[in-house]
Amino acid sequence: MPARNLETSPHTAADLIQSSPVALALKILGDRWSWLILRDVFLGVRRFEDLRRLTGTARGTLTARLQSLVENGLLYRNPYQTAPERFEYRLTDKGFGLYPVALTLWAWETKWTDDNEGLPGKLTHRSCGKVTTPVIQCRACRETLRASDVDYFAGPGARSETVHPPHTQRRRRSKTKHPEGVDKSFFHVVDIFGDRWTGMILAAIWFNQHRYDDIAAAIGISTNILSDRLKRLTAAKVLERRGYRDNPVRYEYRMTEKGWDLYGAAILLHQWGDQWLVGDKGATLRFEHHCGEALHCDVTCGVCSETLVPGTITYNR
Repeated sequence: MPARNLETSPHTAADLIQSSPVALALKILGDRWSWLILRDVFLGVRRFEDLRRLTGTARGTLTARLQSLVENGLLYRNPYQTAPERFEYRLTDKGFGLYPVALTLWAWETKWTDDNEGLPGKLTHRSCGKVTTPVIQCRACRETLRASDVDYFAGPGARSETVHPPHTQRRRRSKTKHPEGVDKSFFHVVDIFGDRWTGMILAAIWFNQHRYDDIAAAIGISTNILSDRLKRLTAAKVLERRGYRDNPVRYEYRMTEKGWDLYGAAILLHQWGDQWLVGDKGATLRFEHHCGEALHCDVTCGVCSETLVPGTITYNR
């Protein structure tokens, strides 16, 4: 399911990907702890100690991530006690805008998590009263989103200033026993989607950059980080490695069904970044659905097709 109607040489891909709304979003959200914090704030958890218990985040890390989410306008601090002074964390409109992305990531984790210990609970849609799975639909024609039904074009912000994530190697996290009370839902998906470099690699492959050097050129990544992330994505069965040359042996990377299932979340993140982060210069990409309309997506109830918005879903841990 390659990108269509778009010149995708590595140079063009770099112009479009590195300054895209997704790249801007990953600069803010490209770590697992930010997503886990947002998961719980969406569920009504607002106080520091509750967030620390449910996410399993170290105190210093949690303080830093909350500060970043406040500084970037996704959360705001609301005082609830004066002596001593205490604050709770609430979503801004900008933060609420990520709700469709969070629902889509929940659906992906529910479908693809092998370990039942980390399986999310059930979502119930209050309007129809049914247990539901979120579905991404084109707002114009209400068809379920498929990557093969989407055309890509360079947008008005193409060739804008690029946004490079820092060239640092993130520490490998060993498998550890989490303290009692930690909510392990989302743990699998944030290991993939909650890393700025894996998100950029997936974007490059969606734009037909399948070979190692082409991916590196498209996203401006150092070779050691690229090798590490490709190994992770292959081990997680998001990508598969295929040989295209025998002497010397060379491989290219292709999206699996599991990987393509993250496509909708990426489209929604692009949509959010286009609204909240791009500004007057415009997005580097625009999308058109096969119905002929500009692509704008809604996340809807899989039972009654009503658009899902905050407050319409109950979640059982």
